[in-house]
Amino acid sequence: MICDKCGFEHNSKSVCPKCGARVIYVNEDYLRRKEEWEKAQKAGTAGALPPGIMHSTREEHDREKGRDTVVSRESYGRQNTQKGGSETAGLSFDVVRSVIIKAVAGVIVFFKKHFGRRKPAEVIRELKFDDGKETLDTSKLVVSHKIFKDKPRPVFITAAAVVFAAVAAVVIINVIRNIDHSRVFYYDGKYAYLSDDTDNALWGSTDGGMTIASAGDSAVIGYDSDGIYMYSSGRKYTIQASISSVAAYNEQLTGVIYTTSDGGVFYTDGKDSLKIDIDVAQGFTHACKVSDNGKYYVLTTSGESDDFSSGESSFYIGDSDGNLTLISRDNNDKDVLRVYDDGSVVYIDMETGDYGIVNSRKIMRYADESVTQITDGLSKYRTSGDEIYYLTTDGKICMTEMNQNGPVTALDFEVQDLSDNLAGTGKGIIYRKDDGYYYAGADSEPIRINKCKDDADCIWYEENIINSYICDGEFYSAGGTSDKALFEINDPDKAVYSAESGYIAAVSSDGNLHIVSGSSDRKTAAADSVSEIANHKGVIYTKDNTAYLLLKPDGRPKKLADISGGVVSAFYSGRRYYIVNDKNILYNVKQNGRVSENAGYVLFTDLMEK
Repeated sequence: MICDKCGFEHNSKSVCPKCGARVIYVNEDYLRRKEEWEKAQKAGTAGALPPGIMHSTREEHDREKGRDTVVSRESYGRQNTQKGGSETAGLSFDVVRSVIIKAVAGVIVFFKKHFGRRKPAEVIRELKFDDGKETLDTSKLVVSHKIFKDKPRPVFITAAAVVFAAVAAVVIINVIRNIDHSRVFYYDGKYAYLSDDTDNALWGSTDGGMTIASAGDSAVIGYDSDGIYMYSSGRKYTIQASISSVAAYNEQLTGVIYTTSDGGVFYTDGKDSLKIDIDVAQGFTHACKVSDNGKYYVLTTSGESDDFSSGESSFYIGDSDGNLTLISRDNNDKDVLRVYDDGSVVYIDMETGDYGIVNSRKIMRYADESVTQITDGLSKYRTSGDEIYYLTTDGKICMTEMNQNGPVTALDFEVQDLSDNLAGTGKGIIYRKDDGYYYAGADSEPIRINKCKDDADCIWYEENIINSYICDGEFYSAGGTSDKALFEINDPDKAVYSAESGYIAAVSSDGNLHIVSGSSDRKTAAADSVSEIANHKGVIYTKDNTAYLLLKPDGRPKKLADISGGVVSAFYSGRRYYIVNDKNILYNVKQNGRVSENAGYVLFTDLMEK
């Protein structure tokens, strides 16, 4: 049938799905009008009225039955309804309901087409398509379920709200998934760029020669002889000066210590620079650090004696207001571990003898204008957060916290050496005894994690999940009563730990990619190189100049893109993969595997949060 208000052809028995005009049956006129229309059609004089439902007598019929009049489509949205000759402003419920039905129907068509999902039986009784076409039999959308008969308006509105919320959630999730949450900073030897704006360089020149270093998750700093260049939290700062070096900075770059070619030492917050009034005649050392809030800093001046031992050094603490205080002046070197936001300082004091040989080490703390010794007798030390793990000269492993004067806790004895491998959790220390390597933490007893009596190239240990190491060209899984060599590996650099996934990926000497978790070893595919993915689960590996993506340890590899050579590092921004090969070429790869841009040669890359 055809609606006489808008001309839309439909088979609805309730309302026109296009304009909302109510379907009215005027049976007494039907046969007569059908016969007249058929005769006119044969004669070629048929008008616009179809032989279906005639609305030409609607007004008389409505007045007789006391029904509301449905206005034309042209006045839809500003309509007035008539009932018994009286005028009432607003939309009729039937019209509102028809609009909601069409919206719900559109959502259902979309999900049926793309996902094959069925409608909720509680909301719509039947839903069919006409002969496979993407059109709805709208007569089946009549809300005739009991719950709608009992309380049509609130139930229908609630159902529509649920559908709307579901659709909105799908749209929002899809939008979020396609947002780049991070960006890659890179320096090509001349200019520095952000990966999402390669048309505009952050800074640089054709002369090159810039030194670049990362600061925090959203900050990077570089300098050359002409100035210091900083980018932090979406903003860039430049200090134009004759720069000699950058000595220290915090993660937010709210405090930077730098020196100039004329011997001056300066502090800056990225906007204003303050000259530090110290005597640098004896030289400026690396023992310099800035607090997290950028308000405090420490630095030292020192010189050398004729026997190459340390000369007298001056150890200072200063603040952003220009205040400068001498902490100590002696012949000892300093290693500053932490400068706190309240101005307290934890550092290692080292007594240095002839030819730079350190005779003793002590942990010191400066607070409230006084210096306190925390402990002495250190041979080696490592930091993990606010914890200091150290080896004493008599073979003890001890731990103390930086931000307090004690206590000192002895963790183990008869220790030979500290490992450069900290635990994967970031807490605790790994060390070697005569029967293998051990792990110890502040809240745990010493645990032997392997039986390697020689120096191990790599050690992975994290809450007993990762328990593996490389020694003498063999990859071992430790645990149980004996260590087991899983495969031969000639290059320790071909093994990476995926922190997001909790497993190790390694390329064996025979050219196979192994996924190792605990004592489980799965040989996945032929591979030449492998890299973890910063900010993402899984790894990227290469084979014959092709990069593959492996997200799950038991998953199937996915071909990502063609690149030249092997992969050295990889980053994920939330929408794209950035791959650096072994020739220092940066590739910008979309999720569909298309290489959208080859950034060319890069000297420095870093993943940054937006």
